[in-house]
Amino acid sequence: MTRYIQHIFFILLLGVSHSALSQHNIACTGTVRDAQSGELLIGASIHHVGTNNAVYSNERGIFTIFVQAPARIECSYVGYASASFTI
Repeated sequence: MTRYIQHIFFILLLGVSHSALSQHNIACTGTVRDAQSGELLIGASIHHVGTNNAVYSNERGIFTIFVQAPARIECSYVGYASASFTI
């Protein structure tokens, strides 16, 4: 029996400092949920692509990762297709 891979849904809040024209450090905070059911995904891996910077979502599906923009962020969870976005 084939298992369908579900998608991850992000709710993101971005904290930005410094001018919009230069690189700047930001705190990327969000919640990781199942896209169909809305179930919180505990322990999802959130990784800043191209670095060793990674965090996991907590018991409420919430994460915060500090990156220097522009940044590519990828989220993965066992049994789900990975999702990524650029800040």
